Parts: sequence; C-alpha cells; structure tokens
Amino acid sequence: MLGHSYGGSIVGSAEAHGMVVDRVVHVASAGAYVRDVADYASPSAERFAMTAYDDPVRLAQGHDAADSATRLRAMLPAALDPLAPAVAGAAVAVAPAPAAVGHGLGPGLLPGVVRLDTGVQVDGRLVRGHSGMFAPGSTAWRNLLAVMTRGRVQVLQPGLWSSHLDPLGVEAHLPTAGPDPVVHVHLPRYVIDRTPYADPGYRAPTLDLGRG
Repeated sequence: MLGHSYGGSIVGSAEAHGMVVDRVVHVASAGAYVRDVADYASPSAERFAMTAYDDPVRLAQGHDAADSATRLRAMLPAALDPLAPAVAGAAVAVAPAPAAVGHGLGPGLLPGVVRLDTGVQVDGRLVRGHSGMFAPGSTAWRNLLAVMTRGRVQVLQPGLWSSHLDPLGVEAHLPTAGPDPVVHVHLPRYVIDRTPYADPGYRAPTLDLGRG
C-alpha cells in the first residue's frame, strides 16, 4: 500500500480503522494519523516513509490545533507575531472538531518505520519538493521500486541533513522606470542547509529487503 500526501494520512486512517496490510510506504505523507504503530490493525507490517527536506508538507506533519499559535509565529514575519494567538484562536474556534485537526506525526518518526533516502535525480540534483520523488531514475523512485519488488533500498541518515523554515516574506522594490513598486512574496518554505550529497562520493547505507 502506497499513500502520497493527503493520501498517506488516508492510508493511516484506514489502517487505524481496521485495514490490514503487509507493507506500507508513506510518500510525502501529511501524517500517519496515529502516534504509535500499535494503533494500527496490522502493527507488524513492514513500514517505510520518505519526505524531501524542503517539502512543504512538513508544515502539516505532527502539528495540530494545540500548537497552531507557535506554528504561525514560525511561518509569519516577526513583525506579525502579536497576531498569531488571535489568528490561531479564531481558526480553532471555527474548526468543527479542534481536537481532530491535523494528520498525526510524520510517518518517519514512528518507531519501526524505515526512513528512505529521497536522494538525487539522475543529473545529480537533489530530489526536492512534494512530488520530486516520482521522477524516474531518482534515488527516491528507485527506493519505491525496491520496496515493491523487495530489492535493496537506500536508507536516510537524518543526522547528515538539516533545514530551516523560512517565514513568509514580502519585499517591495522601486523599479527604475515607472512609479509603482514591484512586490515579491514568497510563502513559508523549508530551506535545506546541509545534505550529504554535497560530497560527490556519498553513498547512503542500504538495506536488502529480499533477505527479510
């Protein structure tokens, strides 16, 4: 069973409500729906997860109504920090079931889940974004194929990666011609600070699924 994005949380919900599986892959999943695989119908199933370090889906993973103010502060410019509690409070108030907001932890953080390396494209560039892992020939694409065929997967080494959340940005520039300023806006985004693939000789550790 493979679930991508919101589909990953649907897979998690289905498992929590009785769906039985033998192998699951969460690809850039919005969340695992639960906080422990023991809450799934088949807790002993083989489980894998991958999410690129700059994937915006990370804004959803592991977050719910309880930390909405903190998350808003992280995503907004510092000048707007005083607005975060009010905006978060309003969002919680209009939610039909505030306790149910969110999709659970990122699947890769659940004990027993193998985190797969998203790696690089065939041209050596990092696999990035929310759907880059489906590019044929990429590390991520080969990992997905290996899970399905019980081949050899490349395993993520999270200690060799780092990233930070760049908040909402708004910049205005006065053009050399014309009276109107040009406004550039970028949404909150994750920026990769460190990757083992900066070393051309780096090879992620492997796990042979054919050996059980």
